[in-house]
Amino acid sequence: MKVINERGNFFIILASYEERFYVRNLGASWDRSIKAWKIENTLSVFKVLKSKGIEIADSINEKYEKMLEDYEQVFSSDEGICFKTTPYQHQIKLRELVLNKQKCFFFCGVGTGKSKSVIDALTVLTQRNEVKKTLVVCPSGIMKNFQNEIETHSHLTSLIVDGSVEKRRRLLEQDVSIHIINYEILDKLKDDIRKKQFDMLVFDECHRLKNRMAKCSKAALYIANTKYRVGMSGTIISNSYQDIFMPYKIISPDIFGTKFGPFKSSYLEYGGYNNYQLIGYKNEGQLKKLMALNSLSYDIDDVIELPDQYELIKKFDLIKKNKKTYDTLVKDFILDYKEEAEMAGHVLSRMMMLSQISSGFIKQGDDIEVIGDEKIQLLSEIIQEIDGKMIIWCRFKHSIKQVSKLCEKLGLSYAVHYGDVKDCYNAFNSDDTRVWIGQIQTGIGYSLPSAKHAIFYETDYSHINHVQAKGRNRRLVGSDTGKCVYIYLQANDTLDEMVYSALKEKDFTARDAMDYIKGVS
Repeated sequence: MKVINERGNFFIILASYEERFYVRNLGASWDRSIKAWKIENTLSVFKVLKSKGIEIADSINEKYEKMLEDYEQVFSSDEGICFKTTPYQHQIKLRELVLNKQKCFFFCGVGTGKSKSVIDALTVLTQRNEVKKTLVVCPSGIMKNFQNEIETHSHLTSLIVDGSVEKRRRLLEQDVSIHIINYEILDKLKDDIRKKQFDMLVFDECHRLKNRMAKCSKAALYIANTKYRVGMSGTIISNSYQDIFMPYKIISPDIFGTKFGPFKSSYLEYGGYNNYQLIGYKNEGQLKKLMALNSLSYDIDDVIELPDQYELIKKFDLIKKNKKTYDTLVKDFILDYKEEAEMAGHVLSRMMMLSQISSGFIKQGDDIEVIGDEKIQLLSEIIQEIDGKMIIWCRFKHSIKQVSKLCEKLGLSYAVHYGDVKDCYNAFNSDDTRVWIGQIQTGIGYSLPSAKHAIFYETDYSHINHVQAKGRNRRLVGSDTGKCVYIYLQANDTLDEMVYSALKEKDFTARDAMDYIKGVS
């Protein structure tokens, strides 16, 4: 029996026929496609395999022994705290940055797990009684995701502050460990927030604070009187170095000071008409060194513990009106199709309508009624955090049009693919085009290796289409170009969740839909 290599999230094990029961008892499963056993490639599994005396390929053994050594060295300083989920090495370093620097930045890309790092830091600070009240400020589209992260990685209590201004004021008074609020409401609640006297502020997607004149940025500066402050962003510099001044003034003013004039004269070159045009930079080396004093930066390719391909699920809530429409349609499902023989023909059309509601529209004949923007808002937050090329898969043509409009609004160049590959393929792979927008039914027979991120805005019900779409940028695996991340957008308590699970193994059928709907009715 021997661990011979890694593939994705798994160790690959060769074992004799006589050893099949032993390897199965370890938790491994047989993979017919590669004619070998596979088991999760986590540090804990590695330790079990070592303790059982199972032979491990030298390259894998060396890699995981080093990870284990580093982990145990840092973990020994955690004051006996047991974290709900095991951190990766880079997450430990990010957590320690918060504990040691108090005011700091995580400049980390999508999928690197920066939220867990700050949650773990909060766990330690709560245990020390240094932090009792924390405010997380993030875009409205990802408030629910941040709360999900808190529930996944800690036992801390949290509350989303939403609704009318008066309702939000009442929610701020509730006694929980973490309040989660969106940037857009900061200005209206800044006095209430300051009165609350939070111990820690976390600004997720802190590039939202780059405009010195914006009400949101001024409100953030007004409430920034806490001992601990953390800014997180994958794209802190979206246009120029002047973008970093206001986030640093709010979160860590000791680095660049509080006056823009000295910062401007030290690092920015202006010229053109009346010297109003930014034409270049100076003292870049010094600026970068100062930024590095209290920040860490990780991209997915920097994190060796992460598998070559992995998936993230981003959740959102339907607004009340749309959730009511959705639930009414589910009830109609139950009433209309009690007999299995009557089902298959009509259920698929109902399933399609449920998927459309999740995406914010309803199609009746040739007419399309837009009923919400929850999903497109979440997509907007995600793609603004991604630095580099990306693929966005849609099922419906209306969604492709919506995503195209979003890219135009954000100033992102894009190529749209409905089936004719040649022109948009060349544009995406050969020039600076940032976004490939494709219909998932057409994701076959071409390669998009320059994209590290693929976002499934929607899926259809075909396992083959799903596998083929994931395969468009999969040849990154094992190559020098690094890892790839698959991001799925799902409405909470909808069919989206079951479709995602089912597509890993097979097509999603009308029978599956009825089983799911009866289960939640």
